[in-house]
Amino acid sequence: MMEVSIVLDKESWTCGEDIIGEINLNLKKKRKIKDFSLSIIGVEEIKWIERTNSLFQESQCLNKKDSKKHLHEQLVLVEDEEFDIGEYSFPLEYPLNNVISSCEYHHRNGVTIDIGYSIEAKVEAEGEDEENEIIKTKKKLQIIEPFTSNLHPLLIKESQ
Repeated sequence: MMEVSIVLDKESWTCGEDIIGEINLNLKKKRKIKDFSLSIIGVEEIKWIERTNSLFQESQCLNKKDSKKHLHEQLVLVEDEEFDIGEYSFPLEYPLNNVISSCEYHHRNGVTIDIGYSIEAKVEAEGEDEENEIIKTKKKLQIIEPFTSNLHPLLIKESQ
């Protein structure tokens, strides 16, 4: 048996910051790890409703959805390596450069836009029979806009 967990330094980050944390692997018996990887994923999703109007059919509402990955970075932590029983920790430091902040927007006409991020750890270990054992864990990431002041620097200095 094996367990994997993701421990992060905080709950949310601003664009340009580094995600800092660790990926923990707990093995209850000696295992050959075929693949241990980490994925950072950013997805844009748009949902809307289309209405069909036809002279010969009853009008219908169709739920539509389109999604696109705008970020998919995979980091390989381990490949084809033997591990003894125990707990292992792998440090994580990932820069959030050029990312759009997470958001969810609902328009009154039924359009929903959602931009979200997640981090996923996946471990594949050699199984006792022919099939490999695969476990995954996933955490949602909250990327927020950095706070910026609209005040002129001289006004800030004078008010102190």
